Formats: sequence, C-alpha cells, structure tokens
Amino acid sequence: GSRLQWLEKLITQKFKYDLVITDDLTLKQAKFIPNGVSIPKKLNLTKHSEFTFLTIARNEPRKGIPILLKAFDQVKKQFPKSKLRLFGPGFTTISQAKLDQELFKAHCLVLPSLAEGHPLILFEAWAHQLPVIATDVGSVSRFVNQDNGYLVPANDTQALARTMKLAIRNPSLAVMGANGYQLVSKNYSWSQTANSYYQTLLRINKPFKNRH
Repeated sequence: GSRLQWLEKLITQKFKYDLVITDDLTLKQAKFIPNGVSIPKKLNLTKHSEFTFLTIARNEPRKGIPILLKAFDQVKKQFPKSKLRLFGPGFTTISQAKLDQELFKAHCLVLPSLAEGHPLILFEAWAHQLPVIATDVGSVSRFVNQDNGYLVPANDTQALARTMKLAIRNPSLAVMGANGYQLVSKNYSWSQTANSYYQTLLRINKPFKNRH
C-alpha cells in the first residue's frame, strides 16, 4: 500500500490539480485554499471626479504594462479626461492605507498580466467594491466573470482597449464591484481562509490518528 494513503487532501495556493507527487500517491481530493484578504470595516465609495483606472503591479515584463499603456493611449483618444494610476515597485510604492484609498477612489482595476498564479490584487479590489478588467491567465478565469468584471486575452492591446472603453460606458459598473465584494466577503476573508485550513487539517489528521 501507499506510504501516504492517509493524505486525502492537498492544500495548495496554486490552481494545479494535475499534480504528480510520487508514483504511489493517489490524490483522492485536492482542495485549493487561497490567501485571504482584509475586508475594510468602513466602505468609502467616493470616487475620483474623472473615470480612473488603477493598476497595482511590479514594473516587470510579465505584468504586461507596455500593453496597458498602449491600450490606454487608445482609450484617451475617445475619453480624453480618463485617468490611469500605476502603483507598485518600479512605479510609486505606497502604504496599505494609501492603497486602500486608491482602491476606493478608482472606478476599475486593470490587471494586464501576461502570466499570473493567483493574483491576490483581484480580491483586494473586490474587497473595496472595485470591478476588474483582467487577462485570462493563471487562475484568473476561476474568479472573474461577467458579474464582477471583464476577462480579456493576454497580450492583446486592441481587446484591452475595447474593454476599457466598455467599462467607461457601462452604467452598471458599480454593480460589478458590489458583486465582487459579495464573493470575497463570503468566501475569501482572512477568517474564511483560516477556517478552511483548520477544517482541512482536521480531515487530513483524522485517518492518521485512527491508526494509533
């Protein structure tokens, strides 16, 4: 028999269910537990006067910033008063308190990455009732849908520009942010994440304890 037959759940922070750990391990059930986010105690929904996109990322190639800048150039031609604010290493680094303010005051988060694992900034945005535009990479499509944001192909300037314009014109954009907030507050707060770890570890440990 397997040396690890008691292990019935794998806790992972990446969406990789087709894992091969050892030849003699049969993975009966995998459970993904993402990092949680803090839910603001007080919601401040005062927005910038002009439509503002927000991107929080490192200034590195896989984050797709050149694609974003080209797309925003197209957006500006049709919506000259729109804004794009960039924060993160390589741009302007800000405190958590300042980040909270930026997330509240923006109208839409843009995640233009060429590659991602599980981008926590999506949950951060939704915790502040901010809708998202995100590229379809990594685990993004498991969370972003037509109710809480927009999915676009990676490395596609035209698709990103079209979607950013669509967001500006969308009178129900705030509803998307509210839907994202409901998703995160019910499933991905720190208390929910801690409870998921606790319950999963109990299930893992039970068959092991029964041996003794």
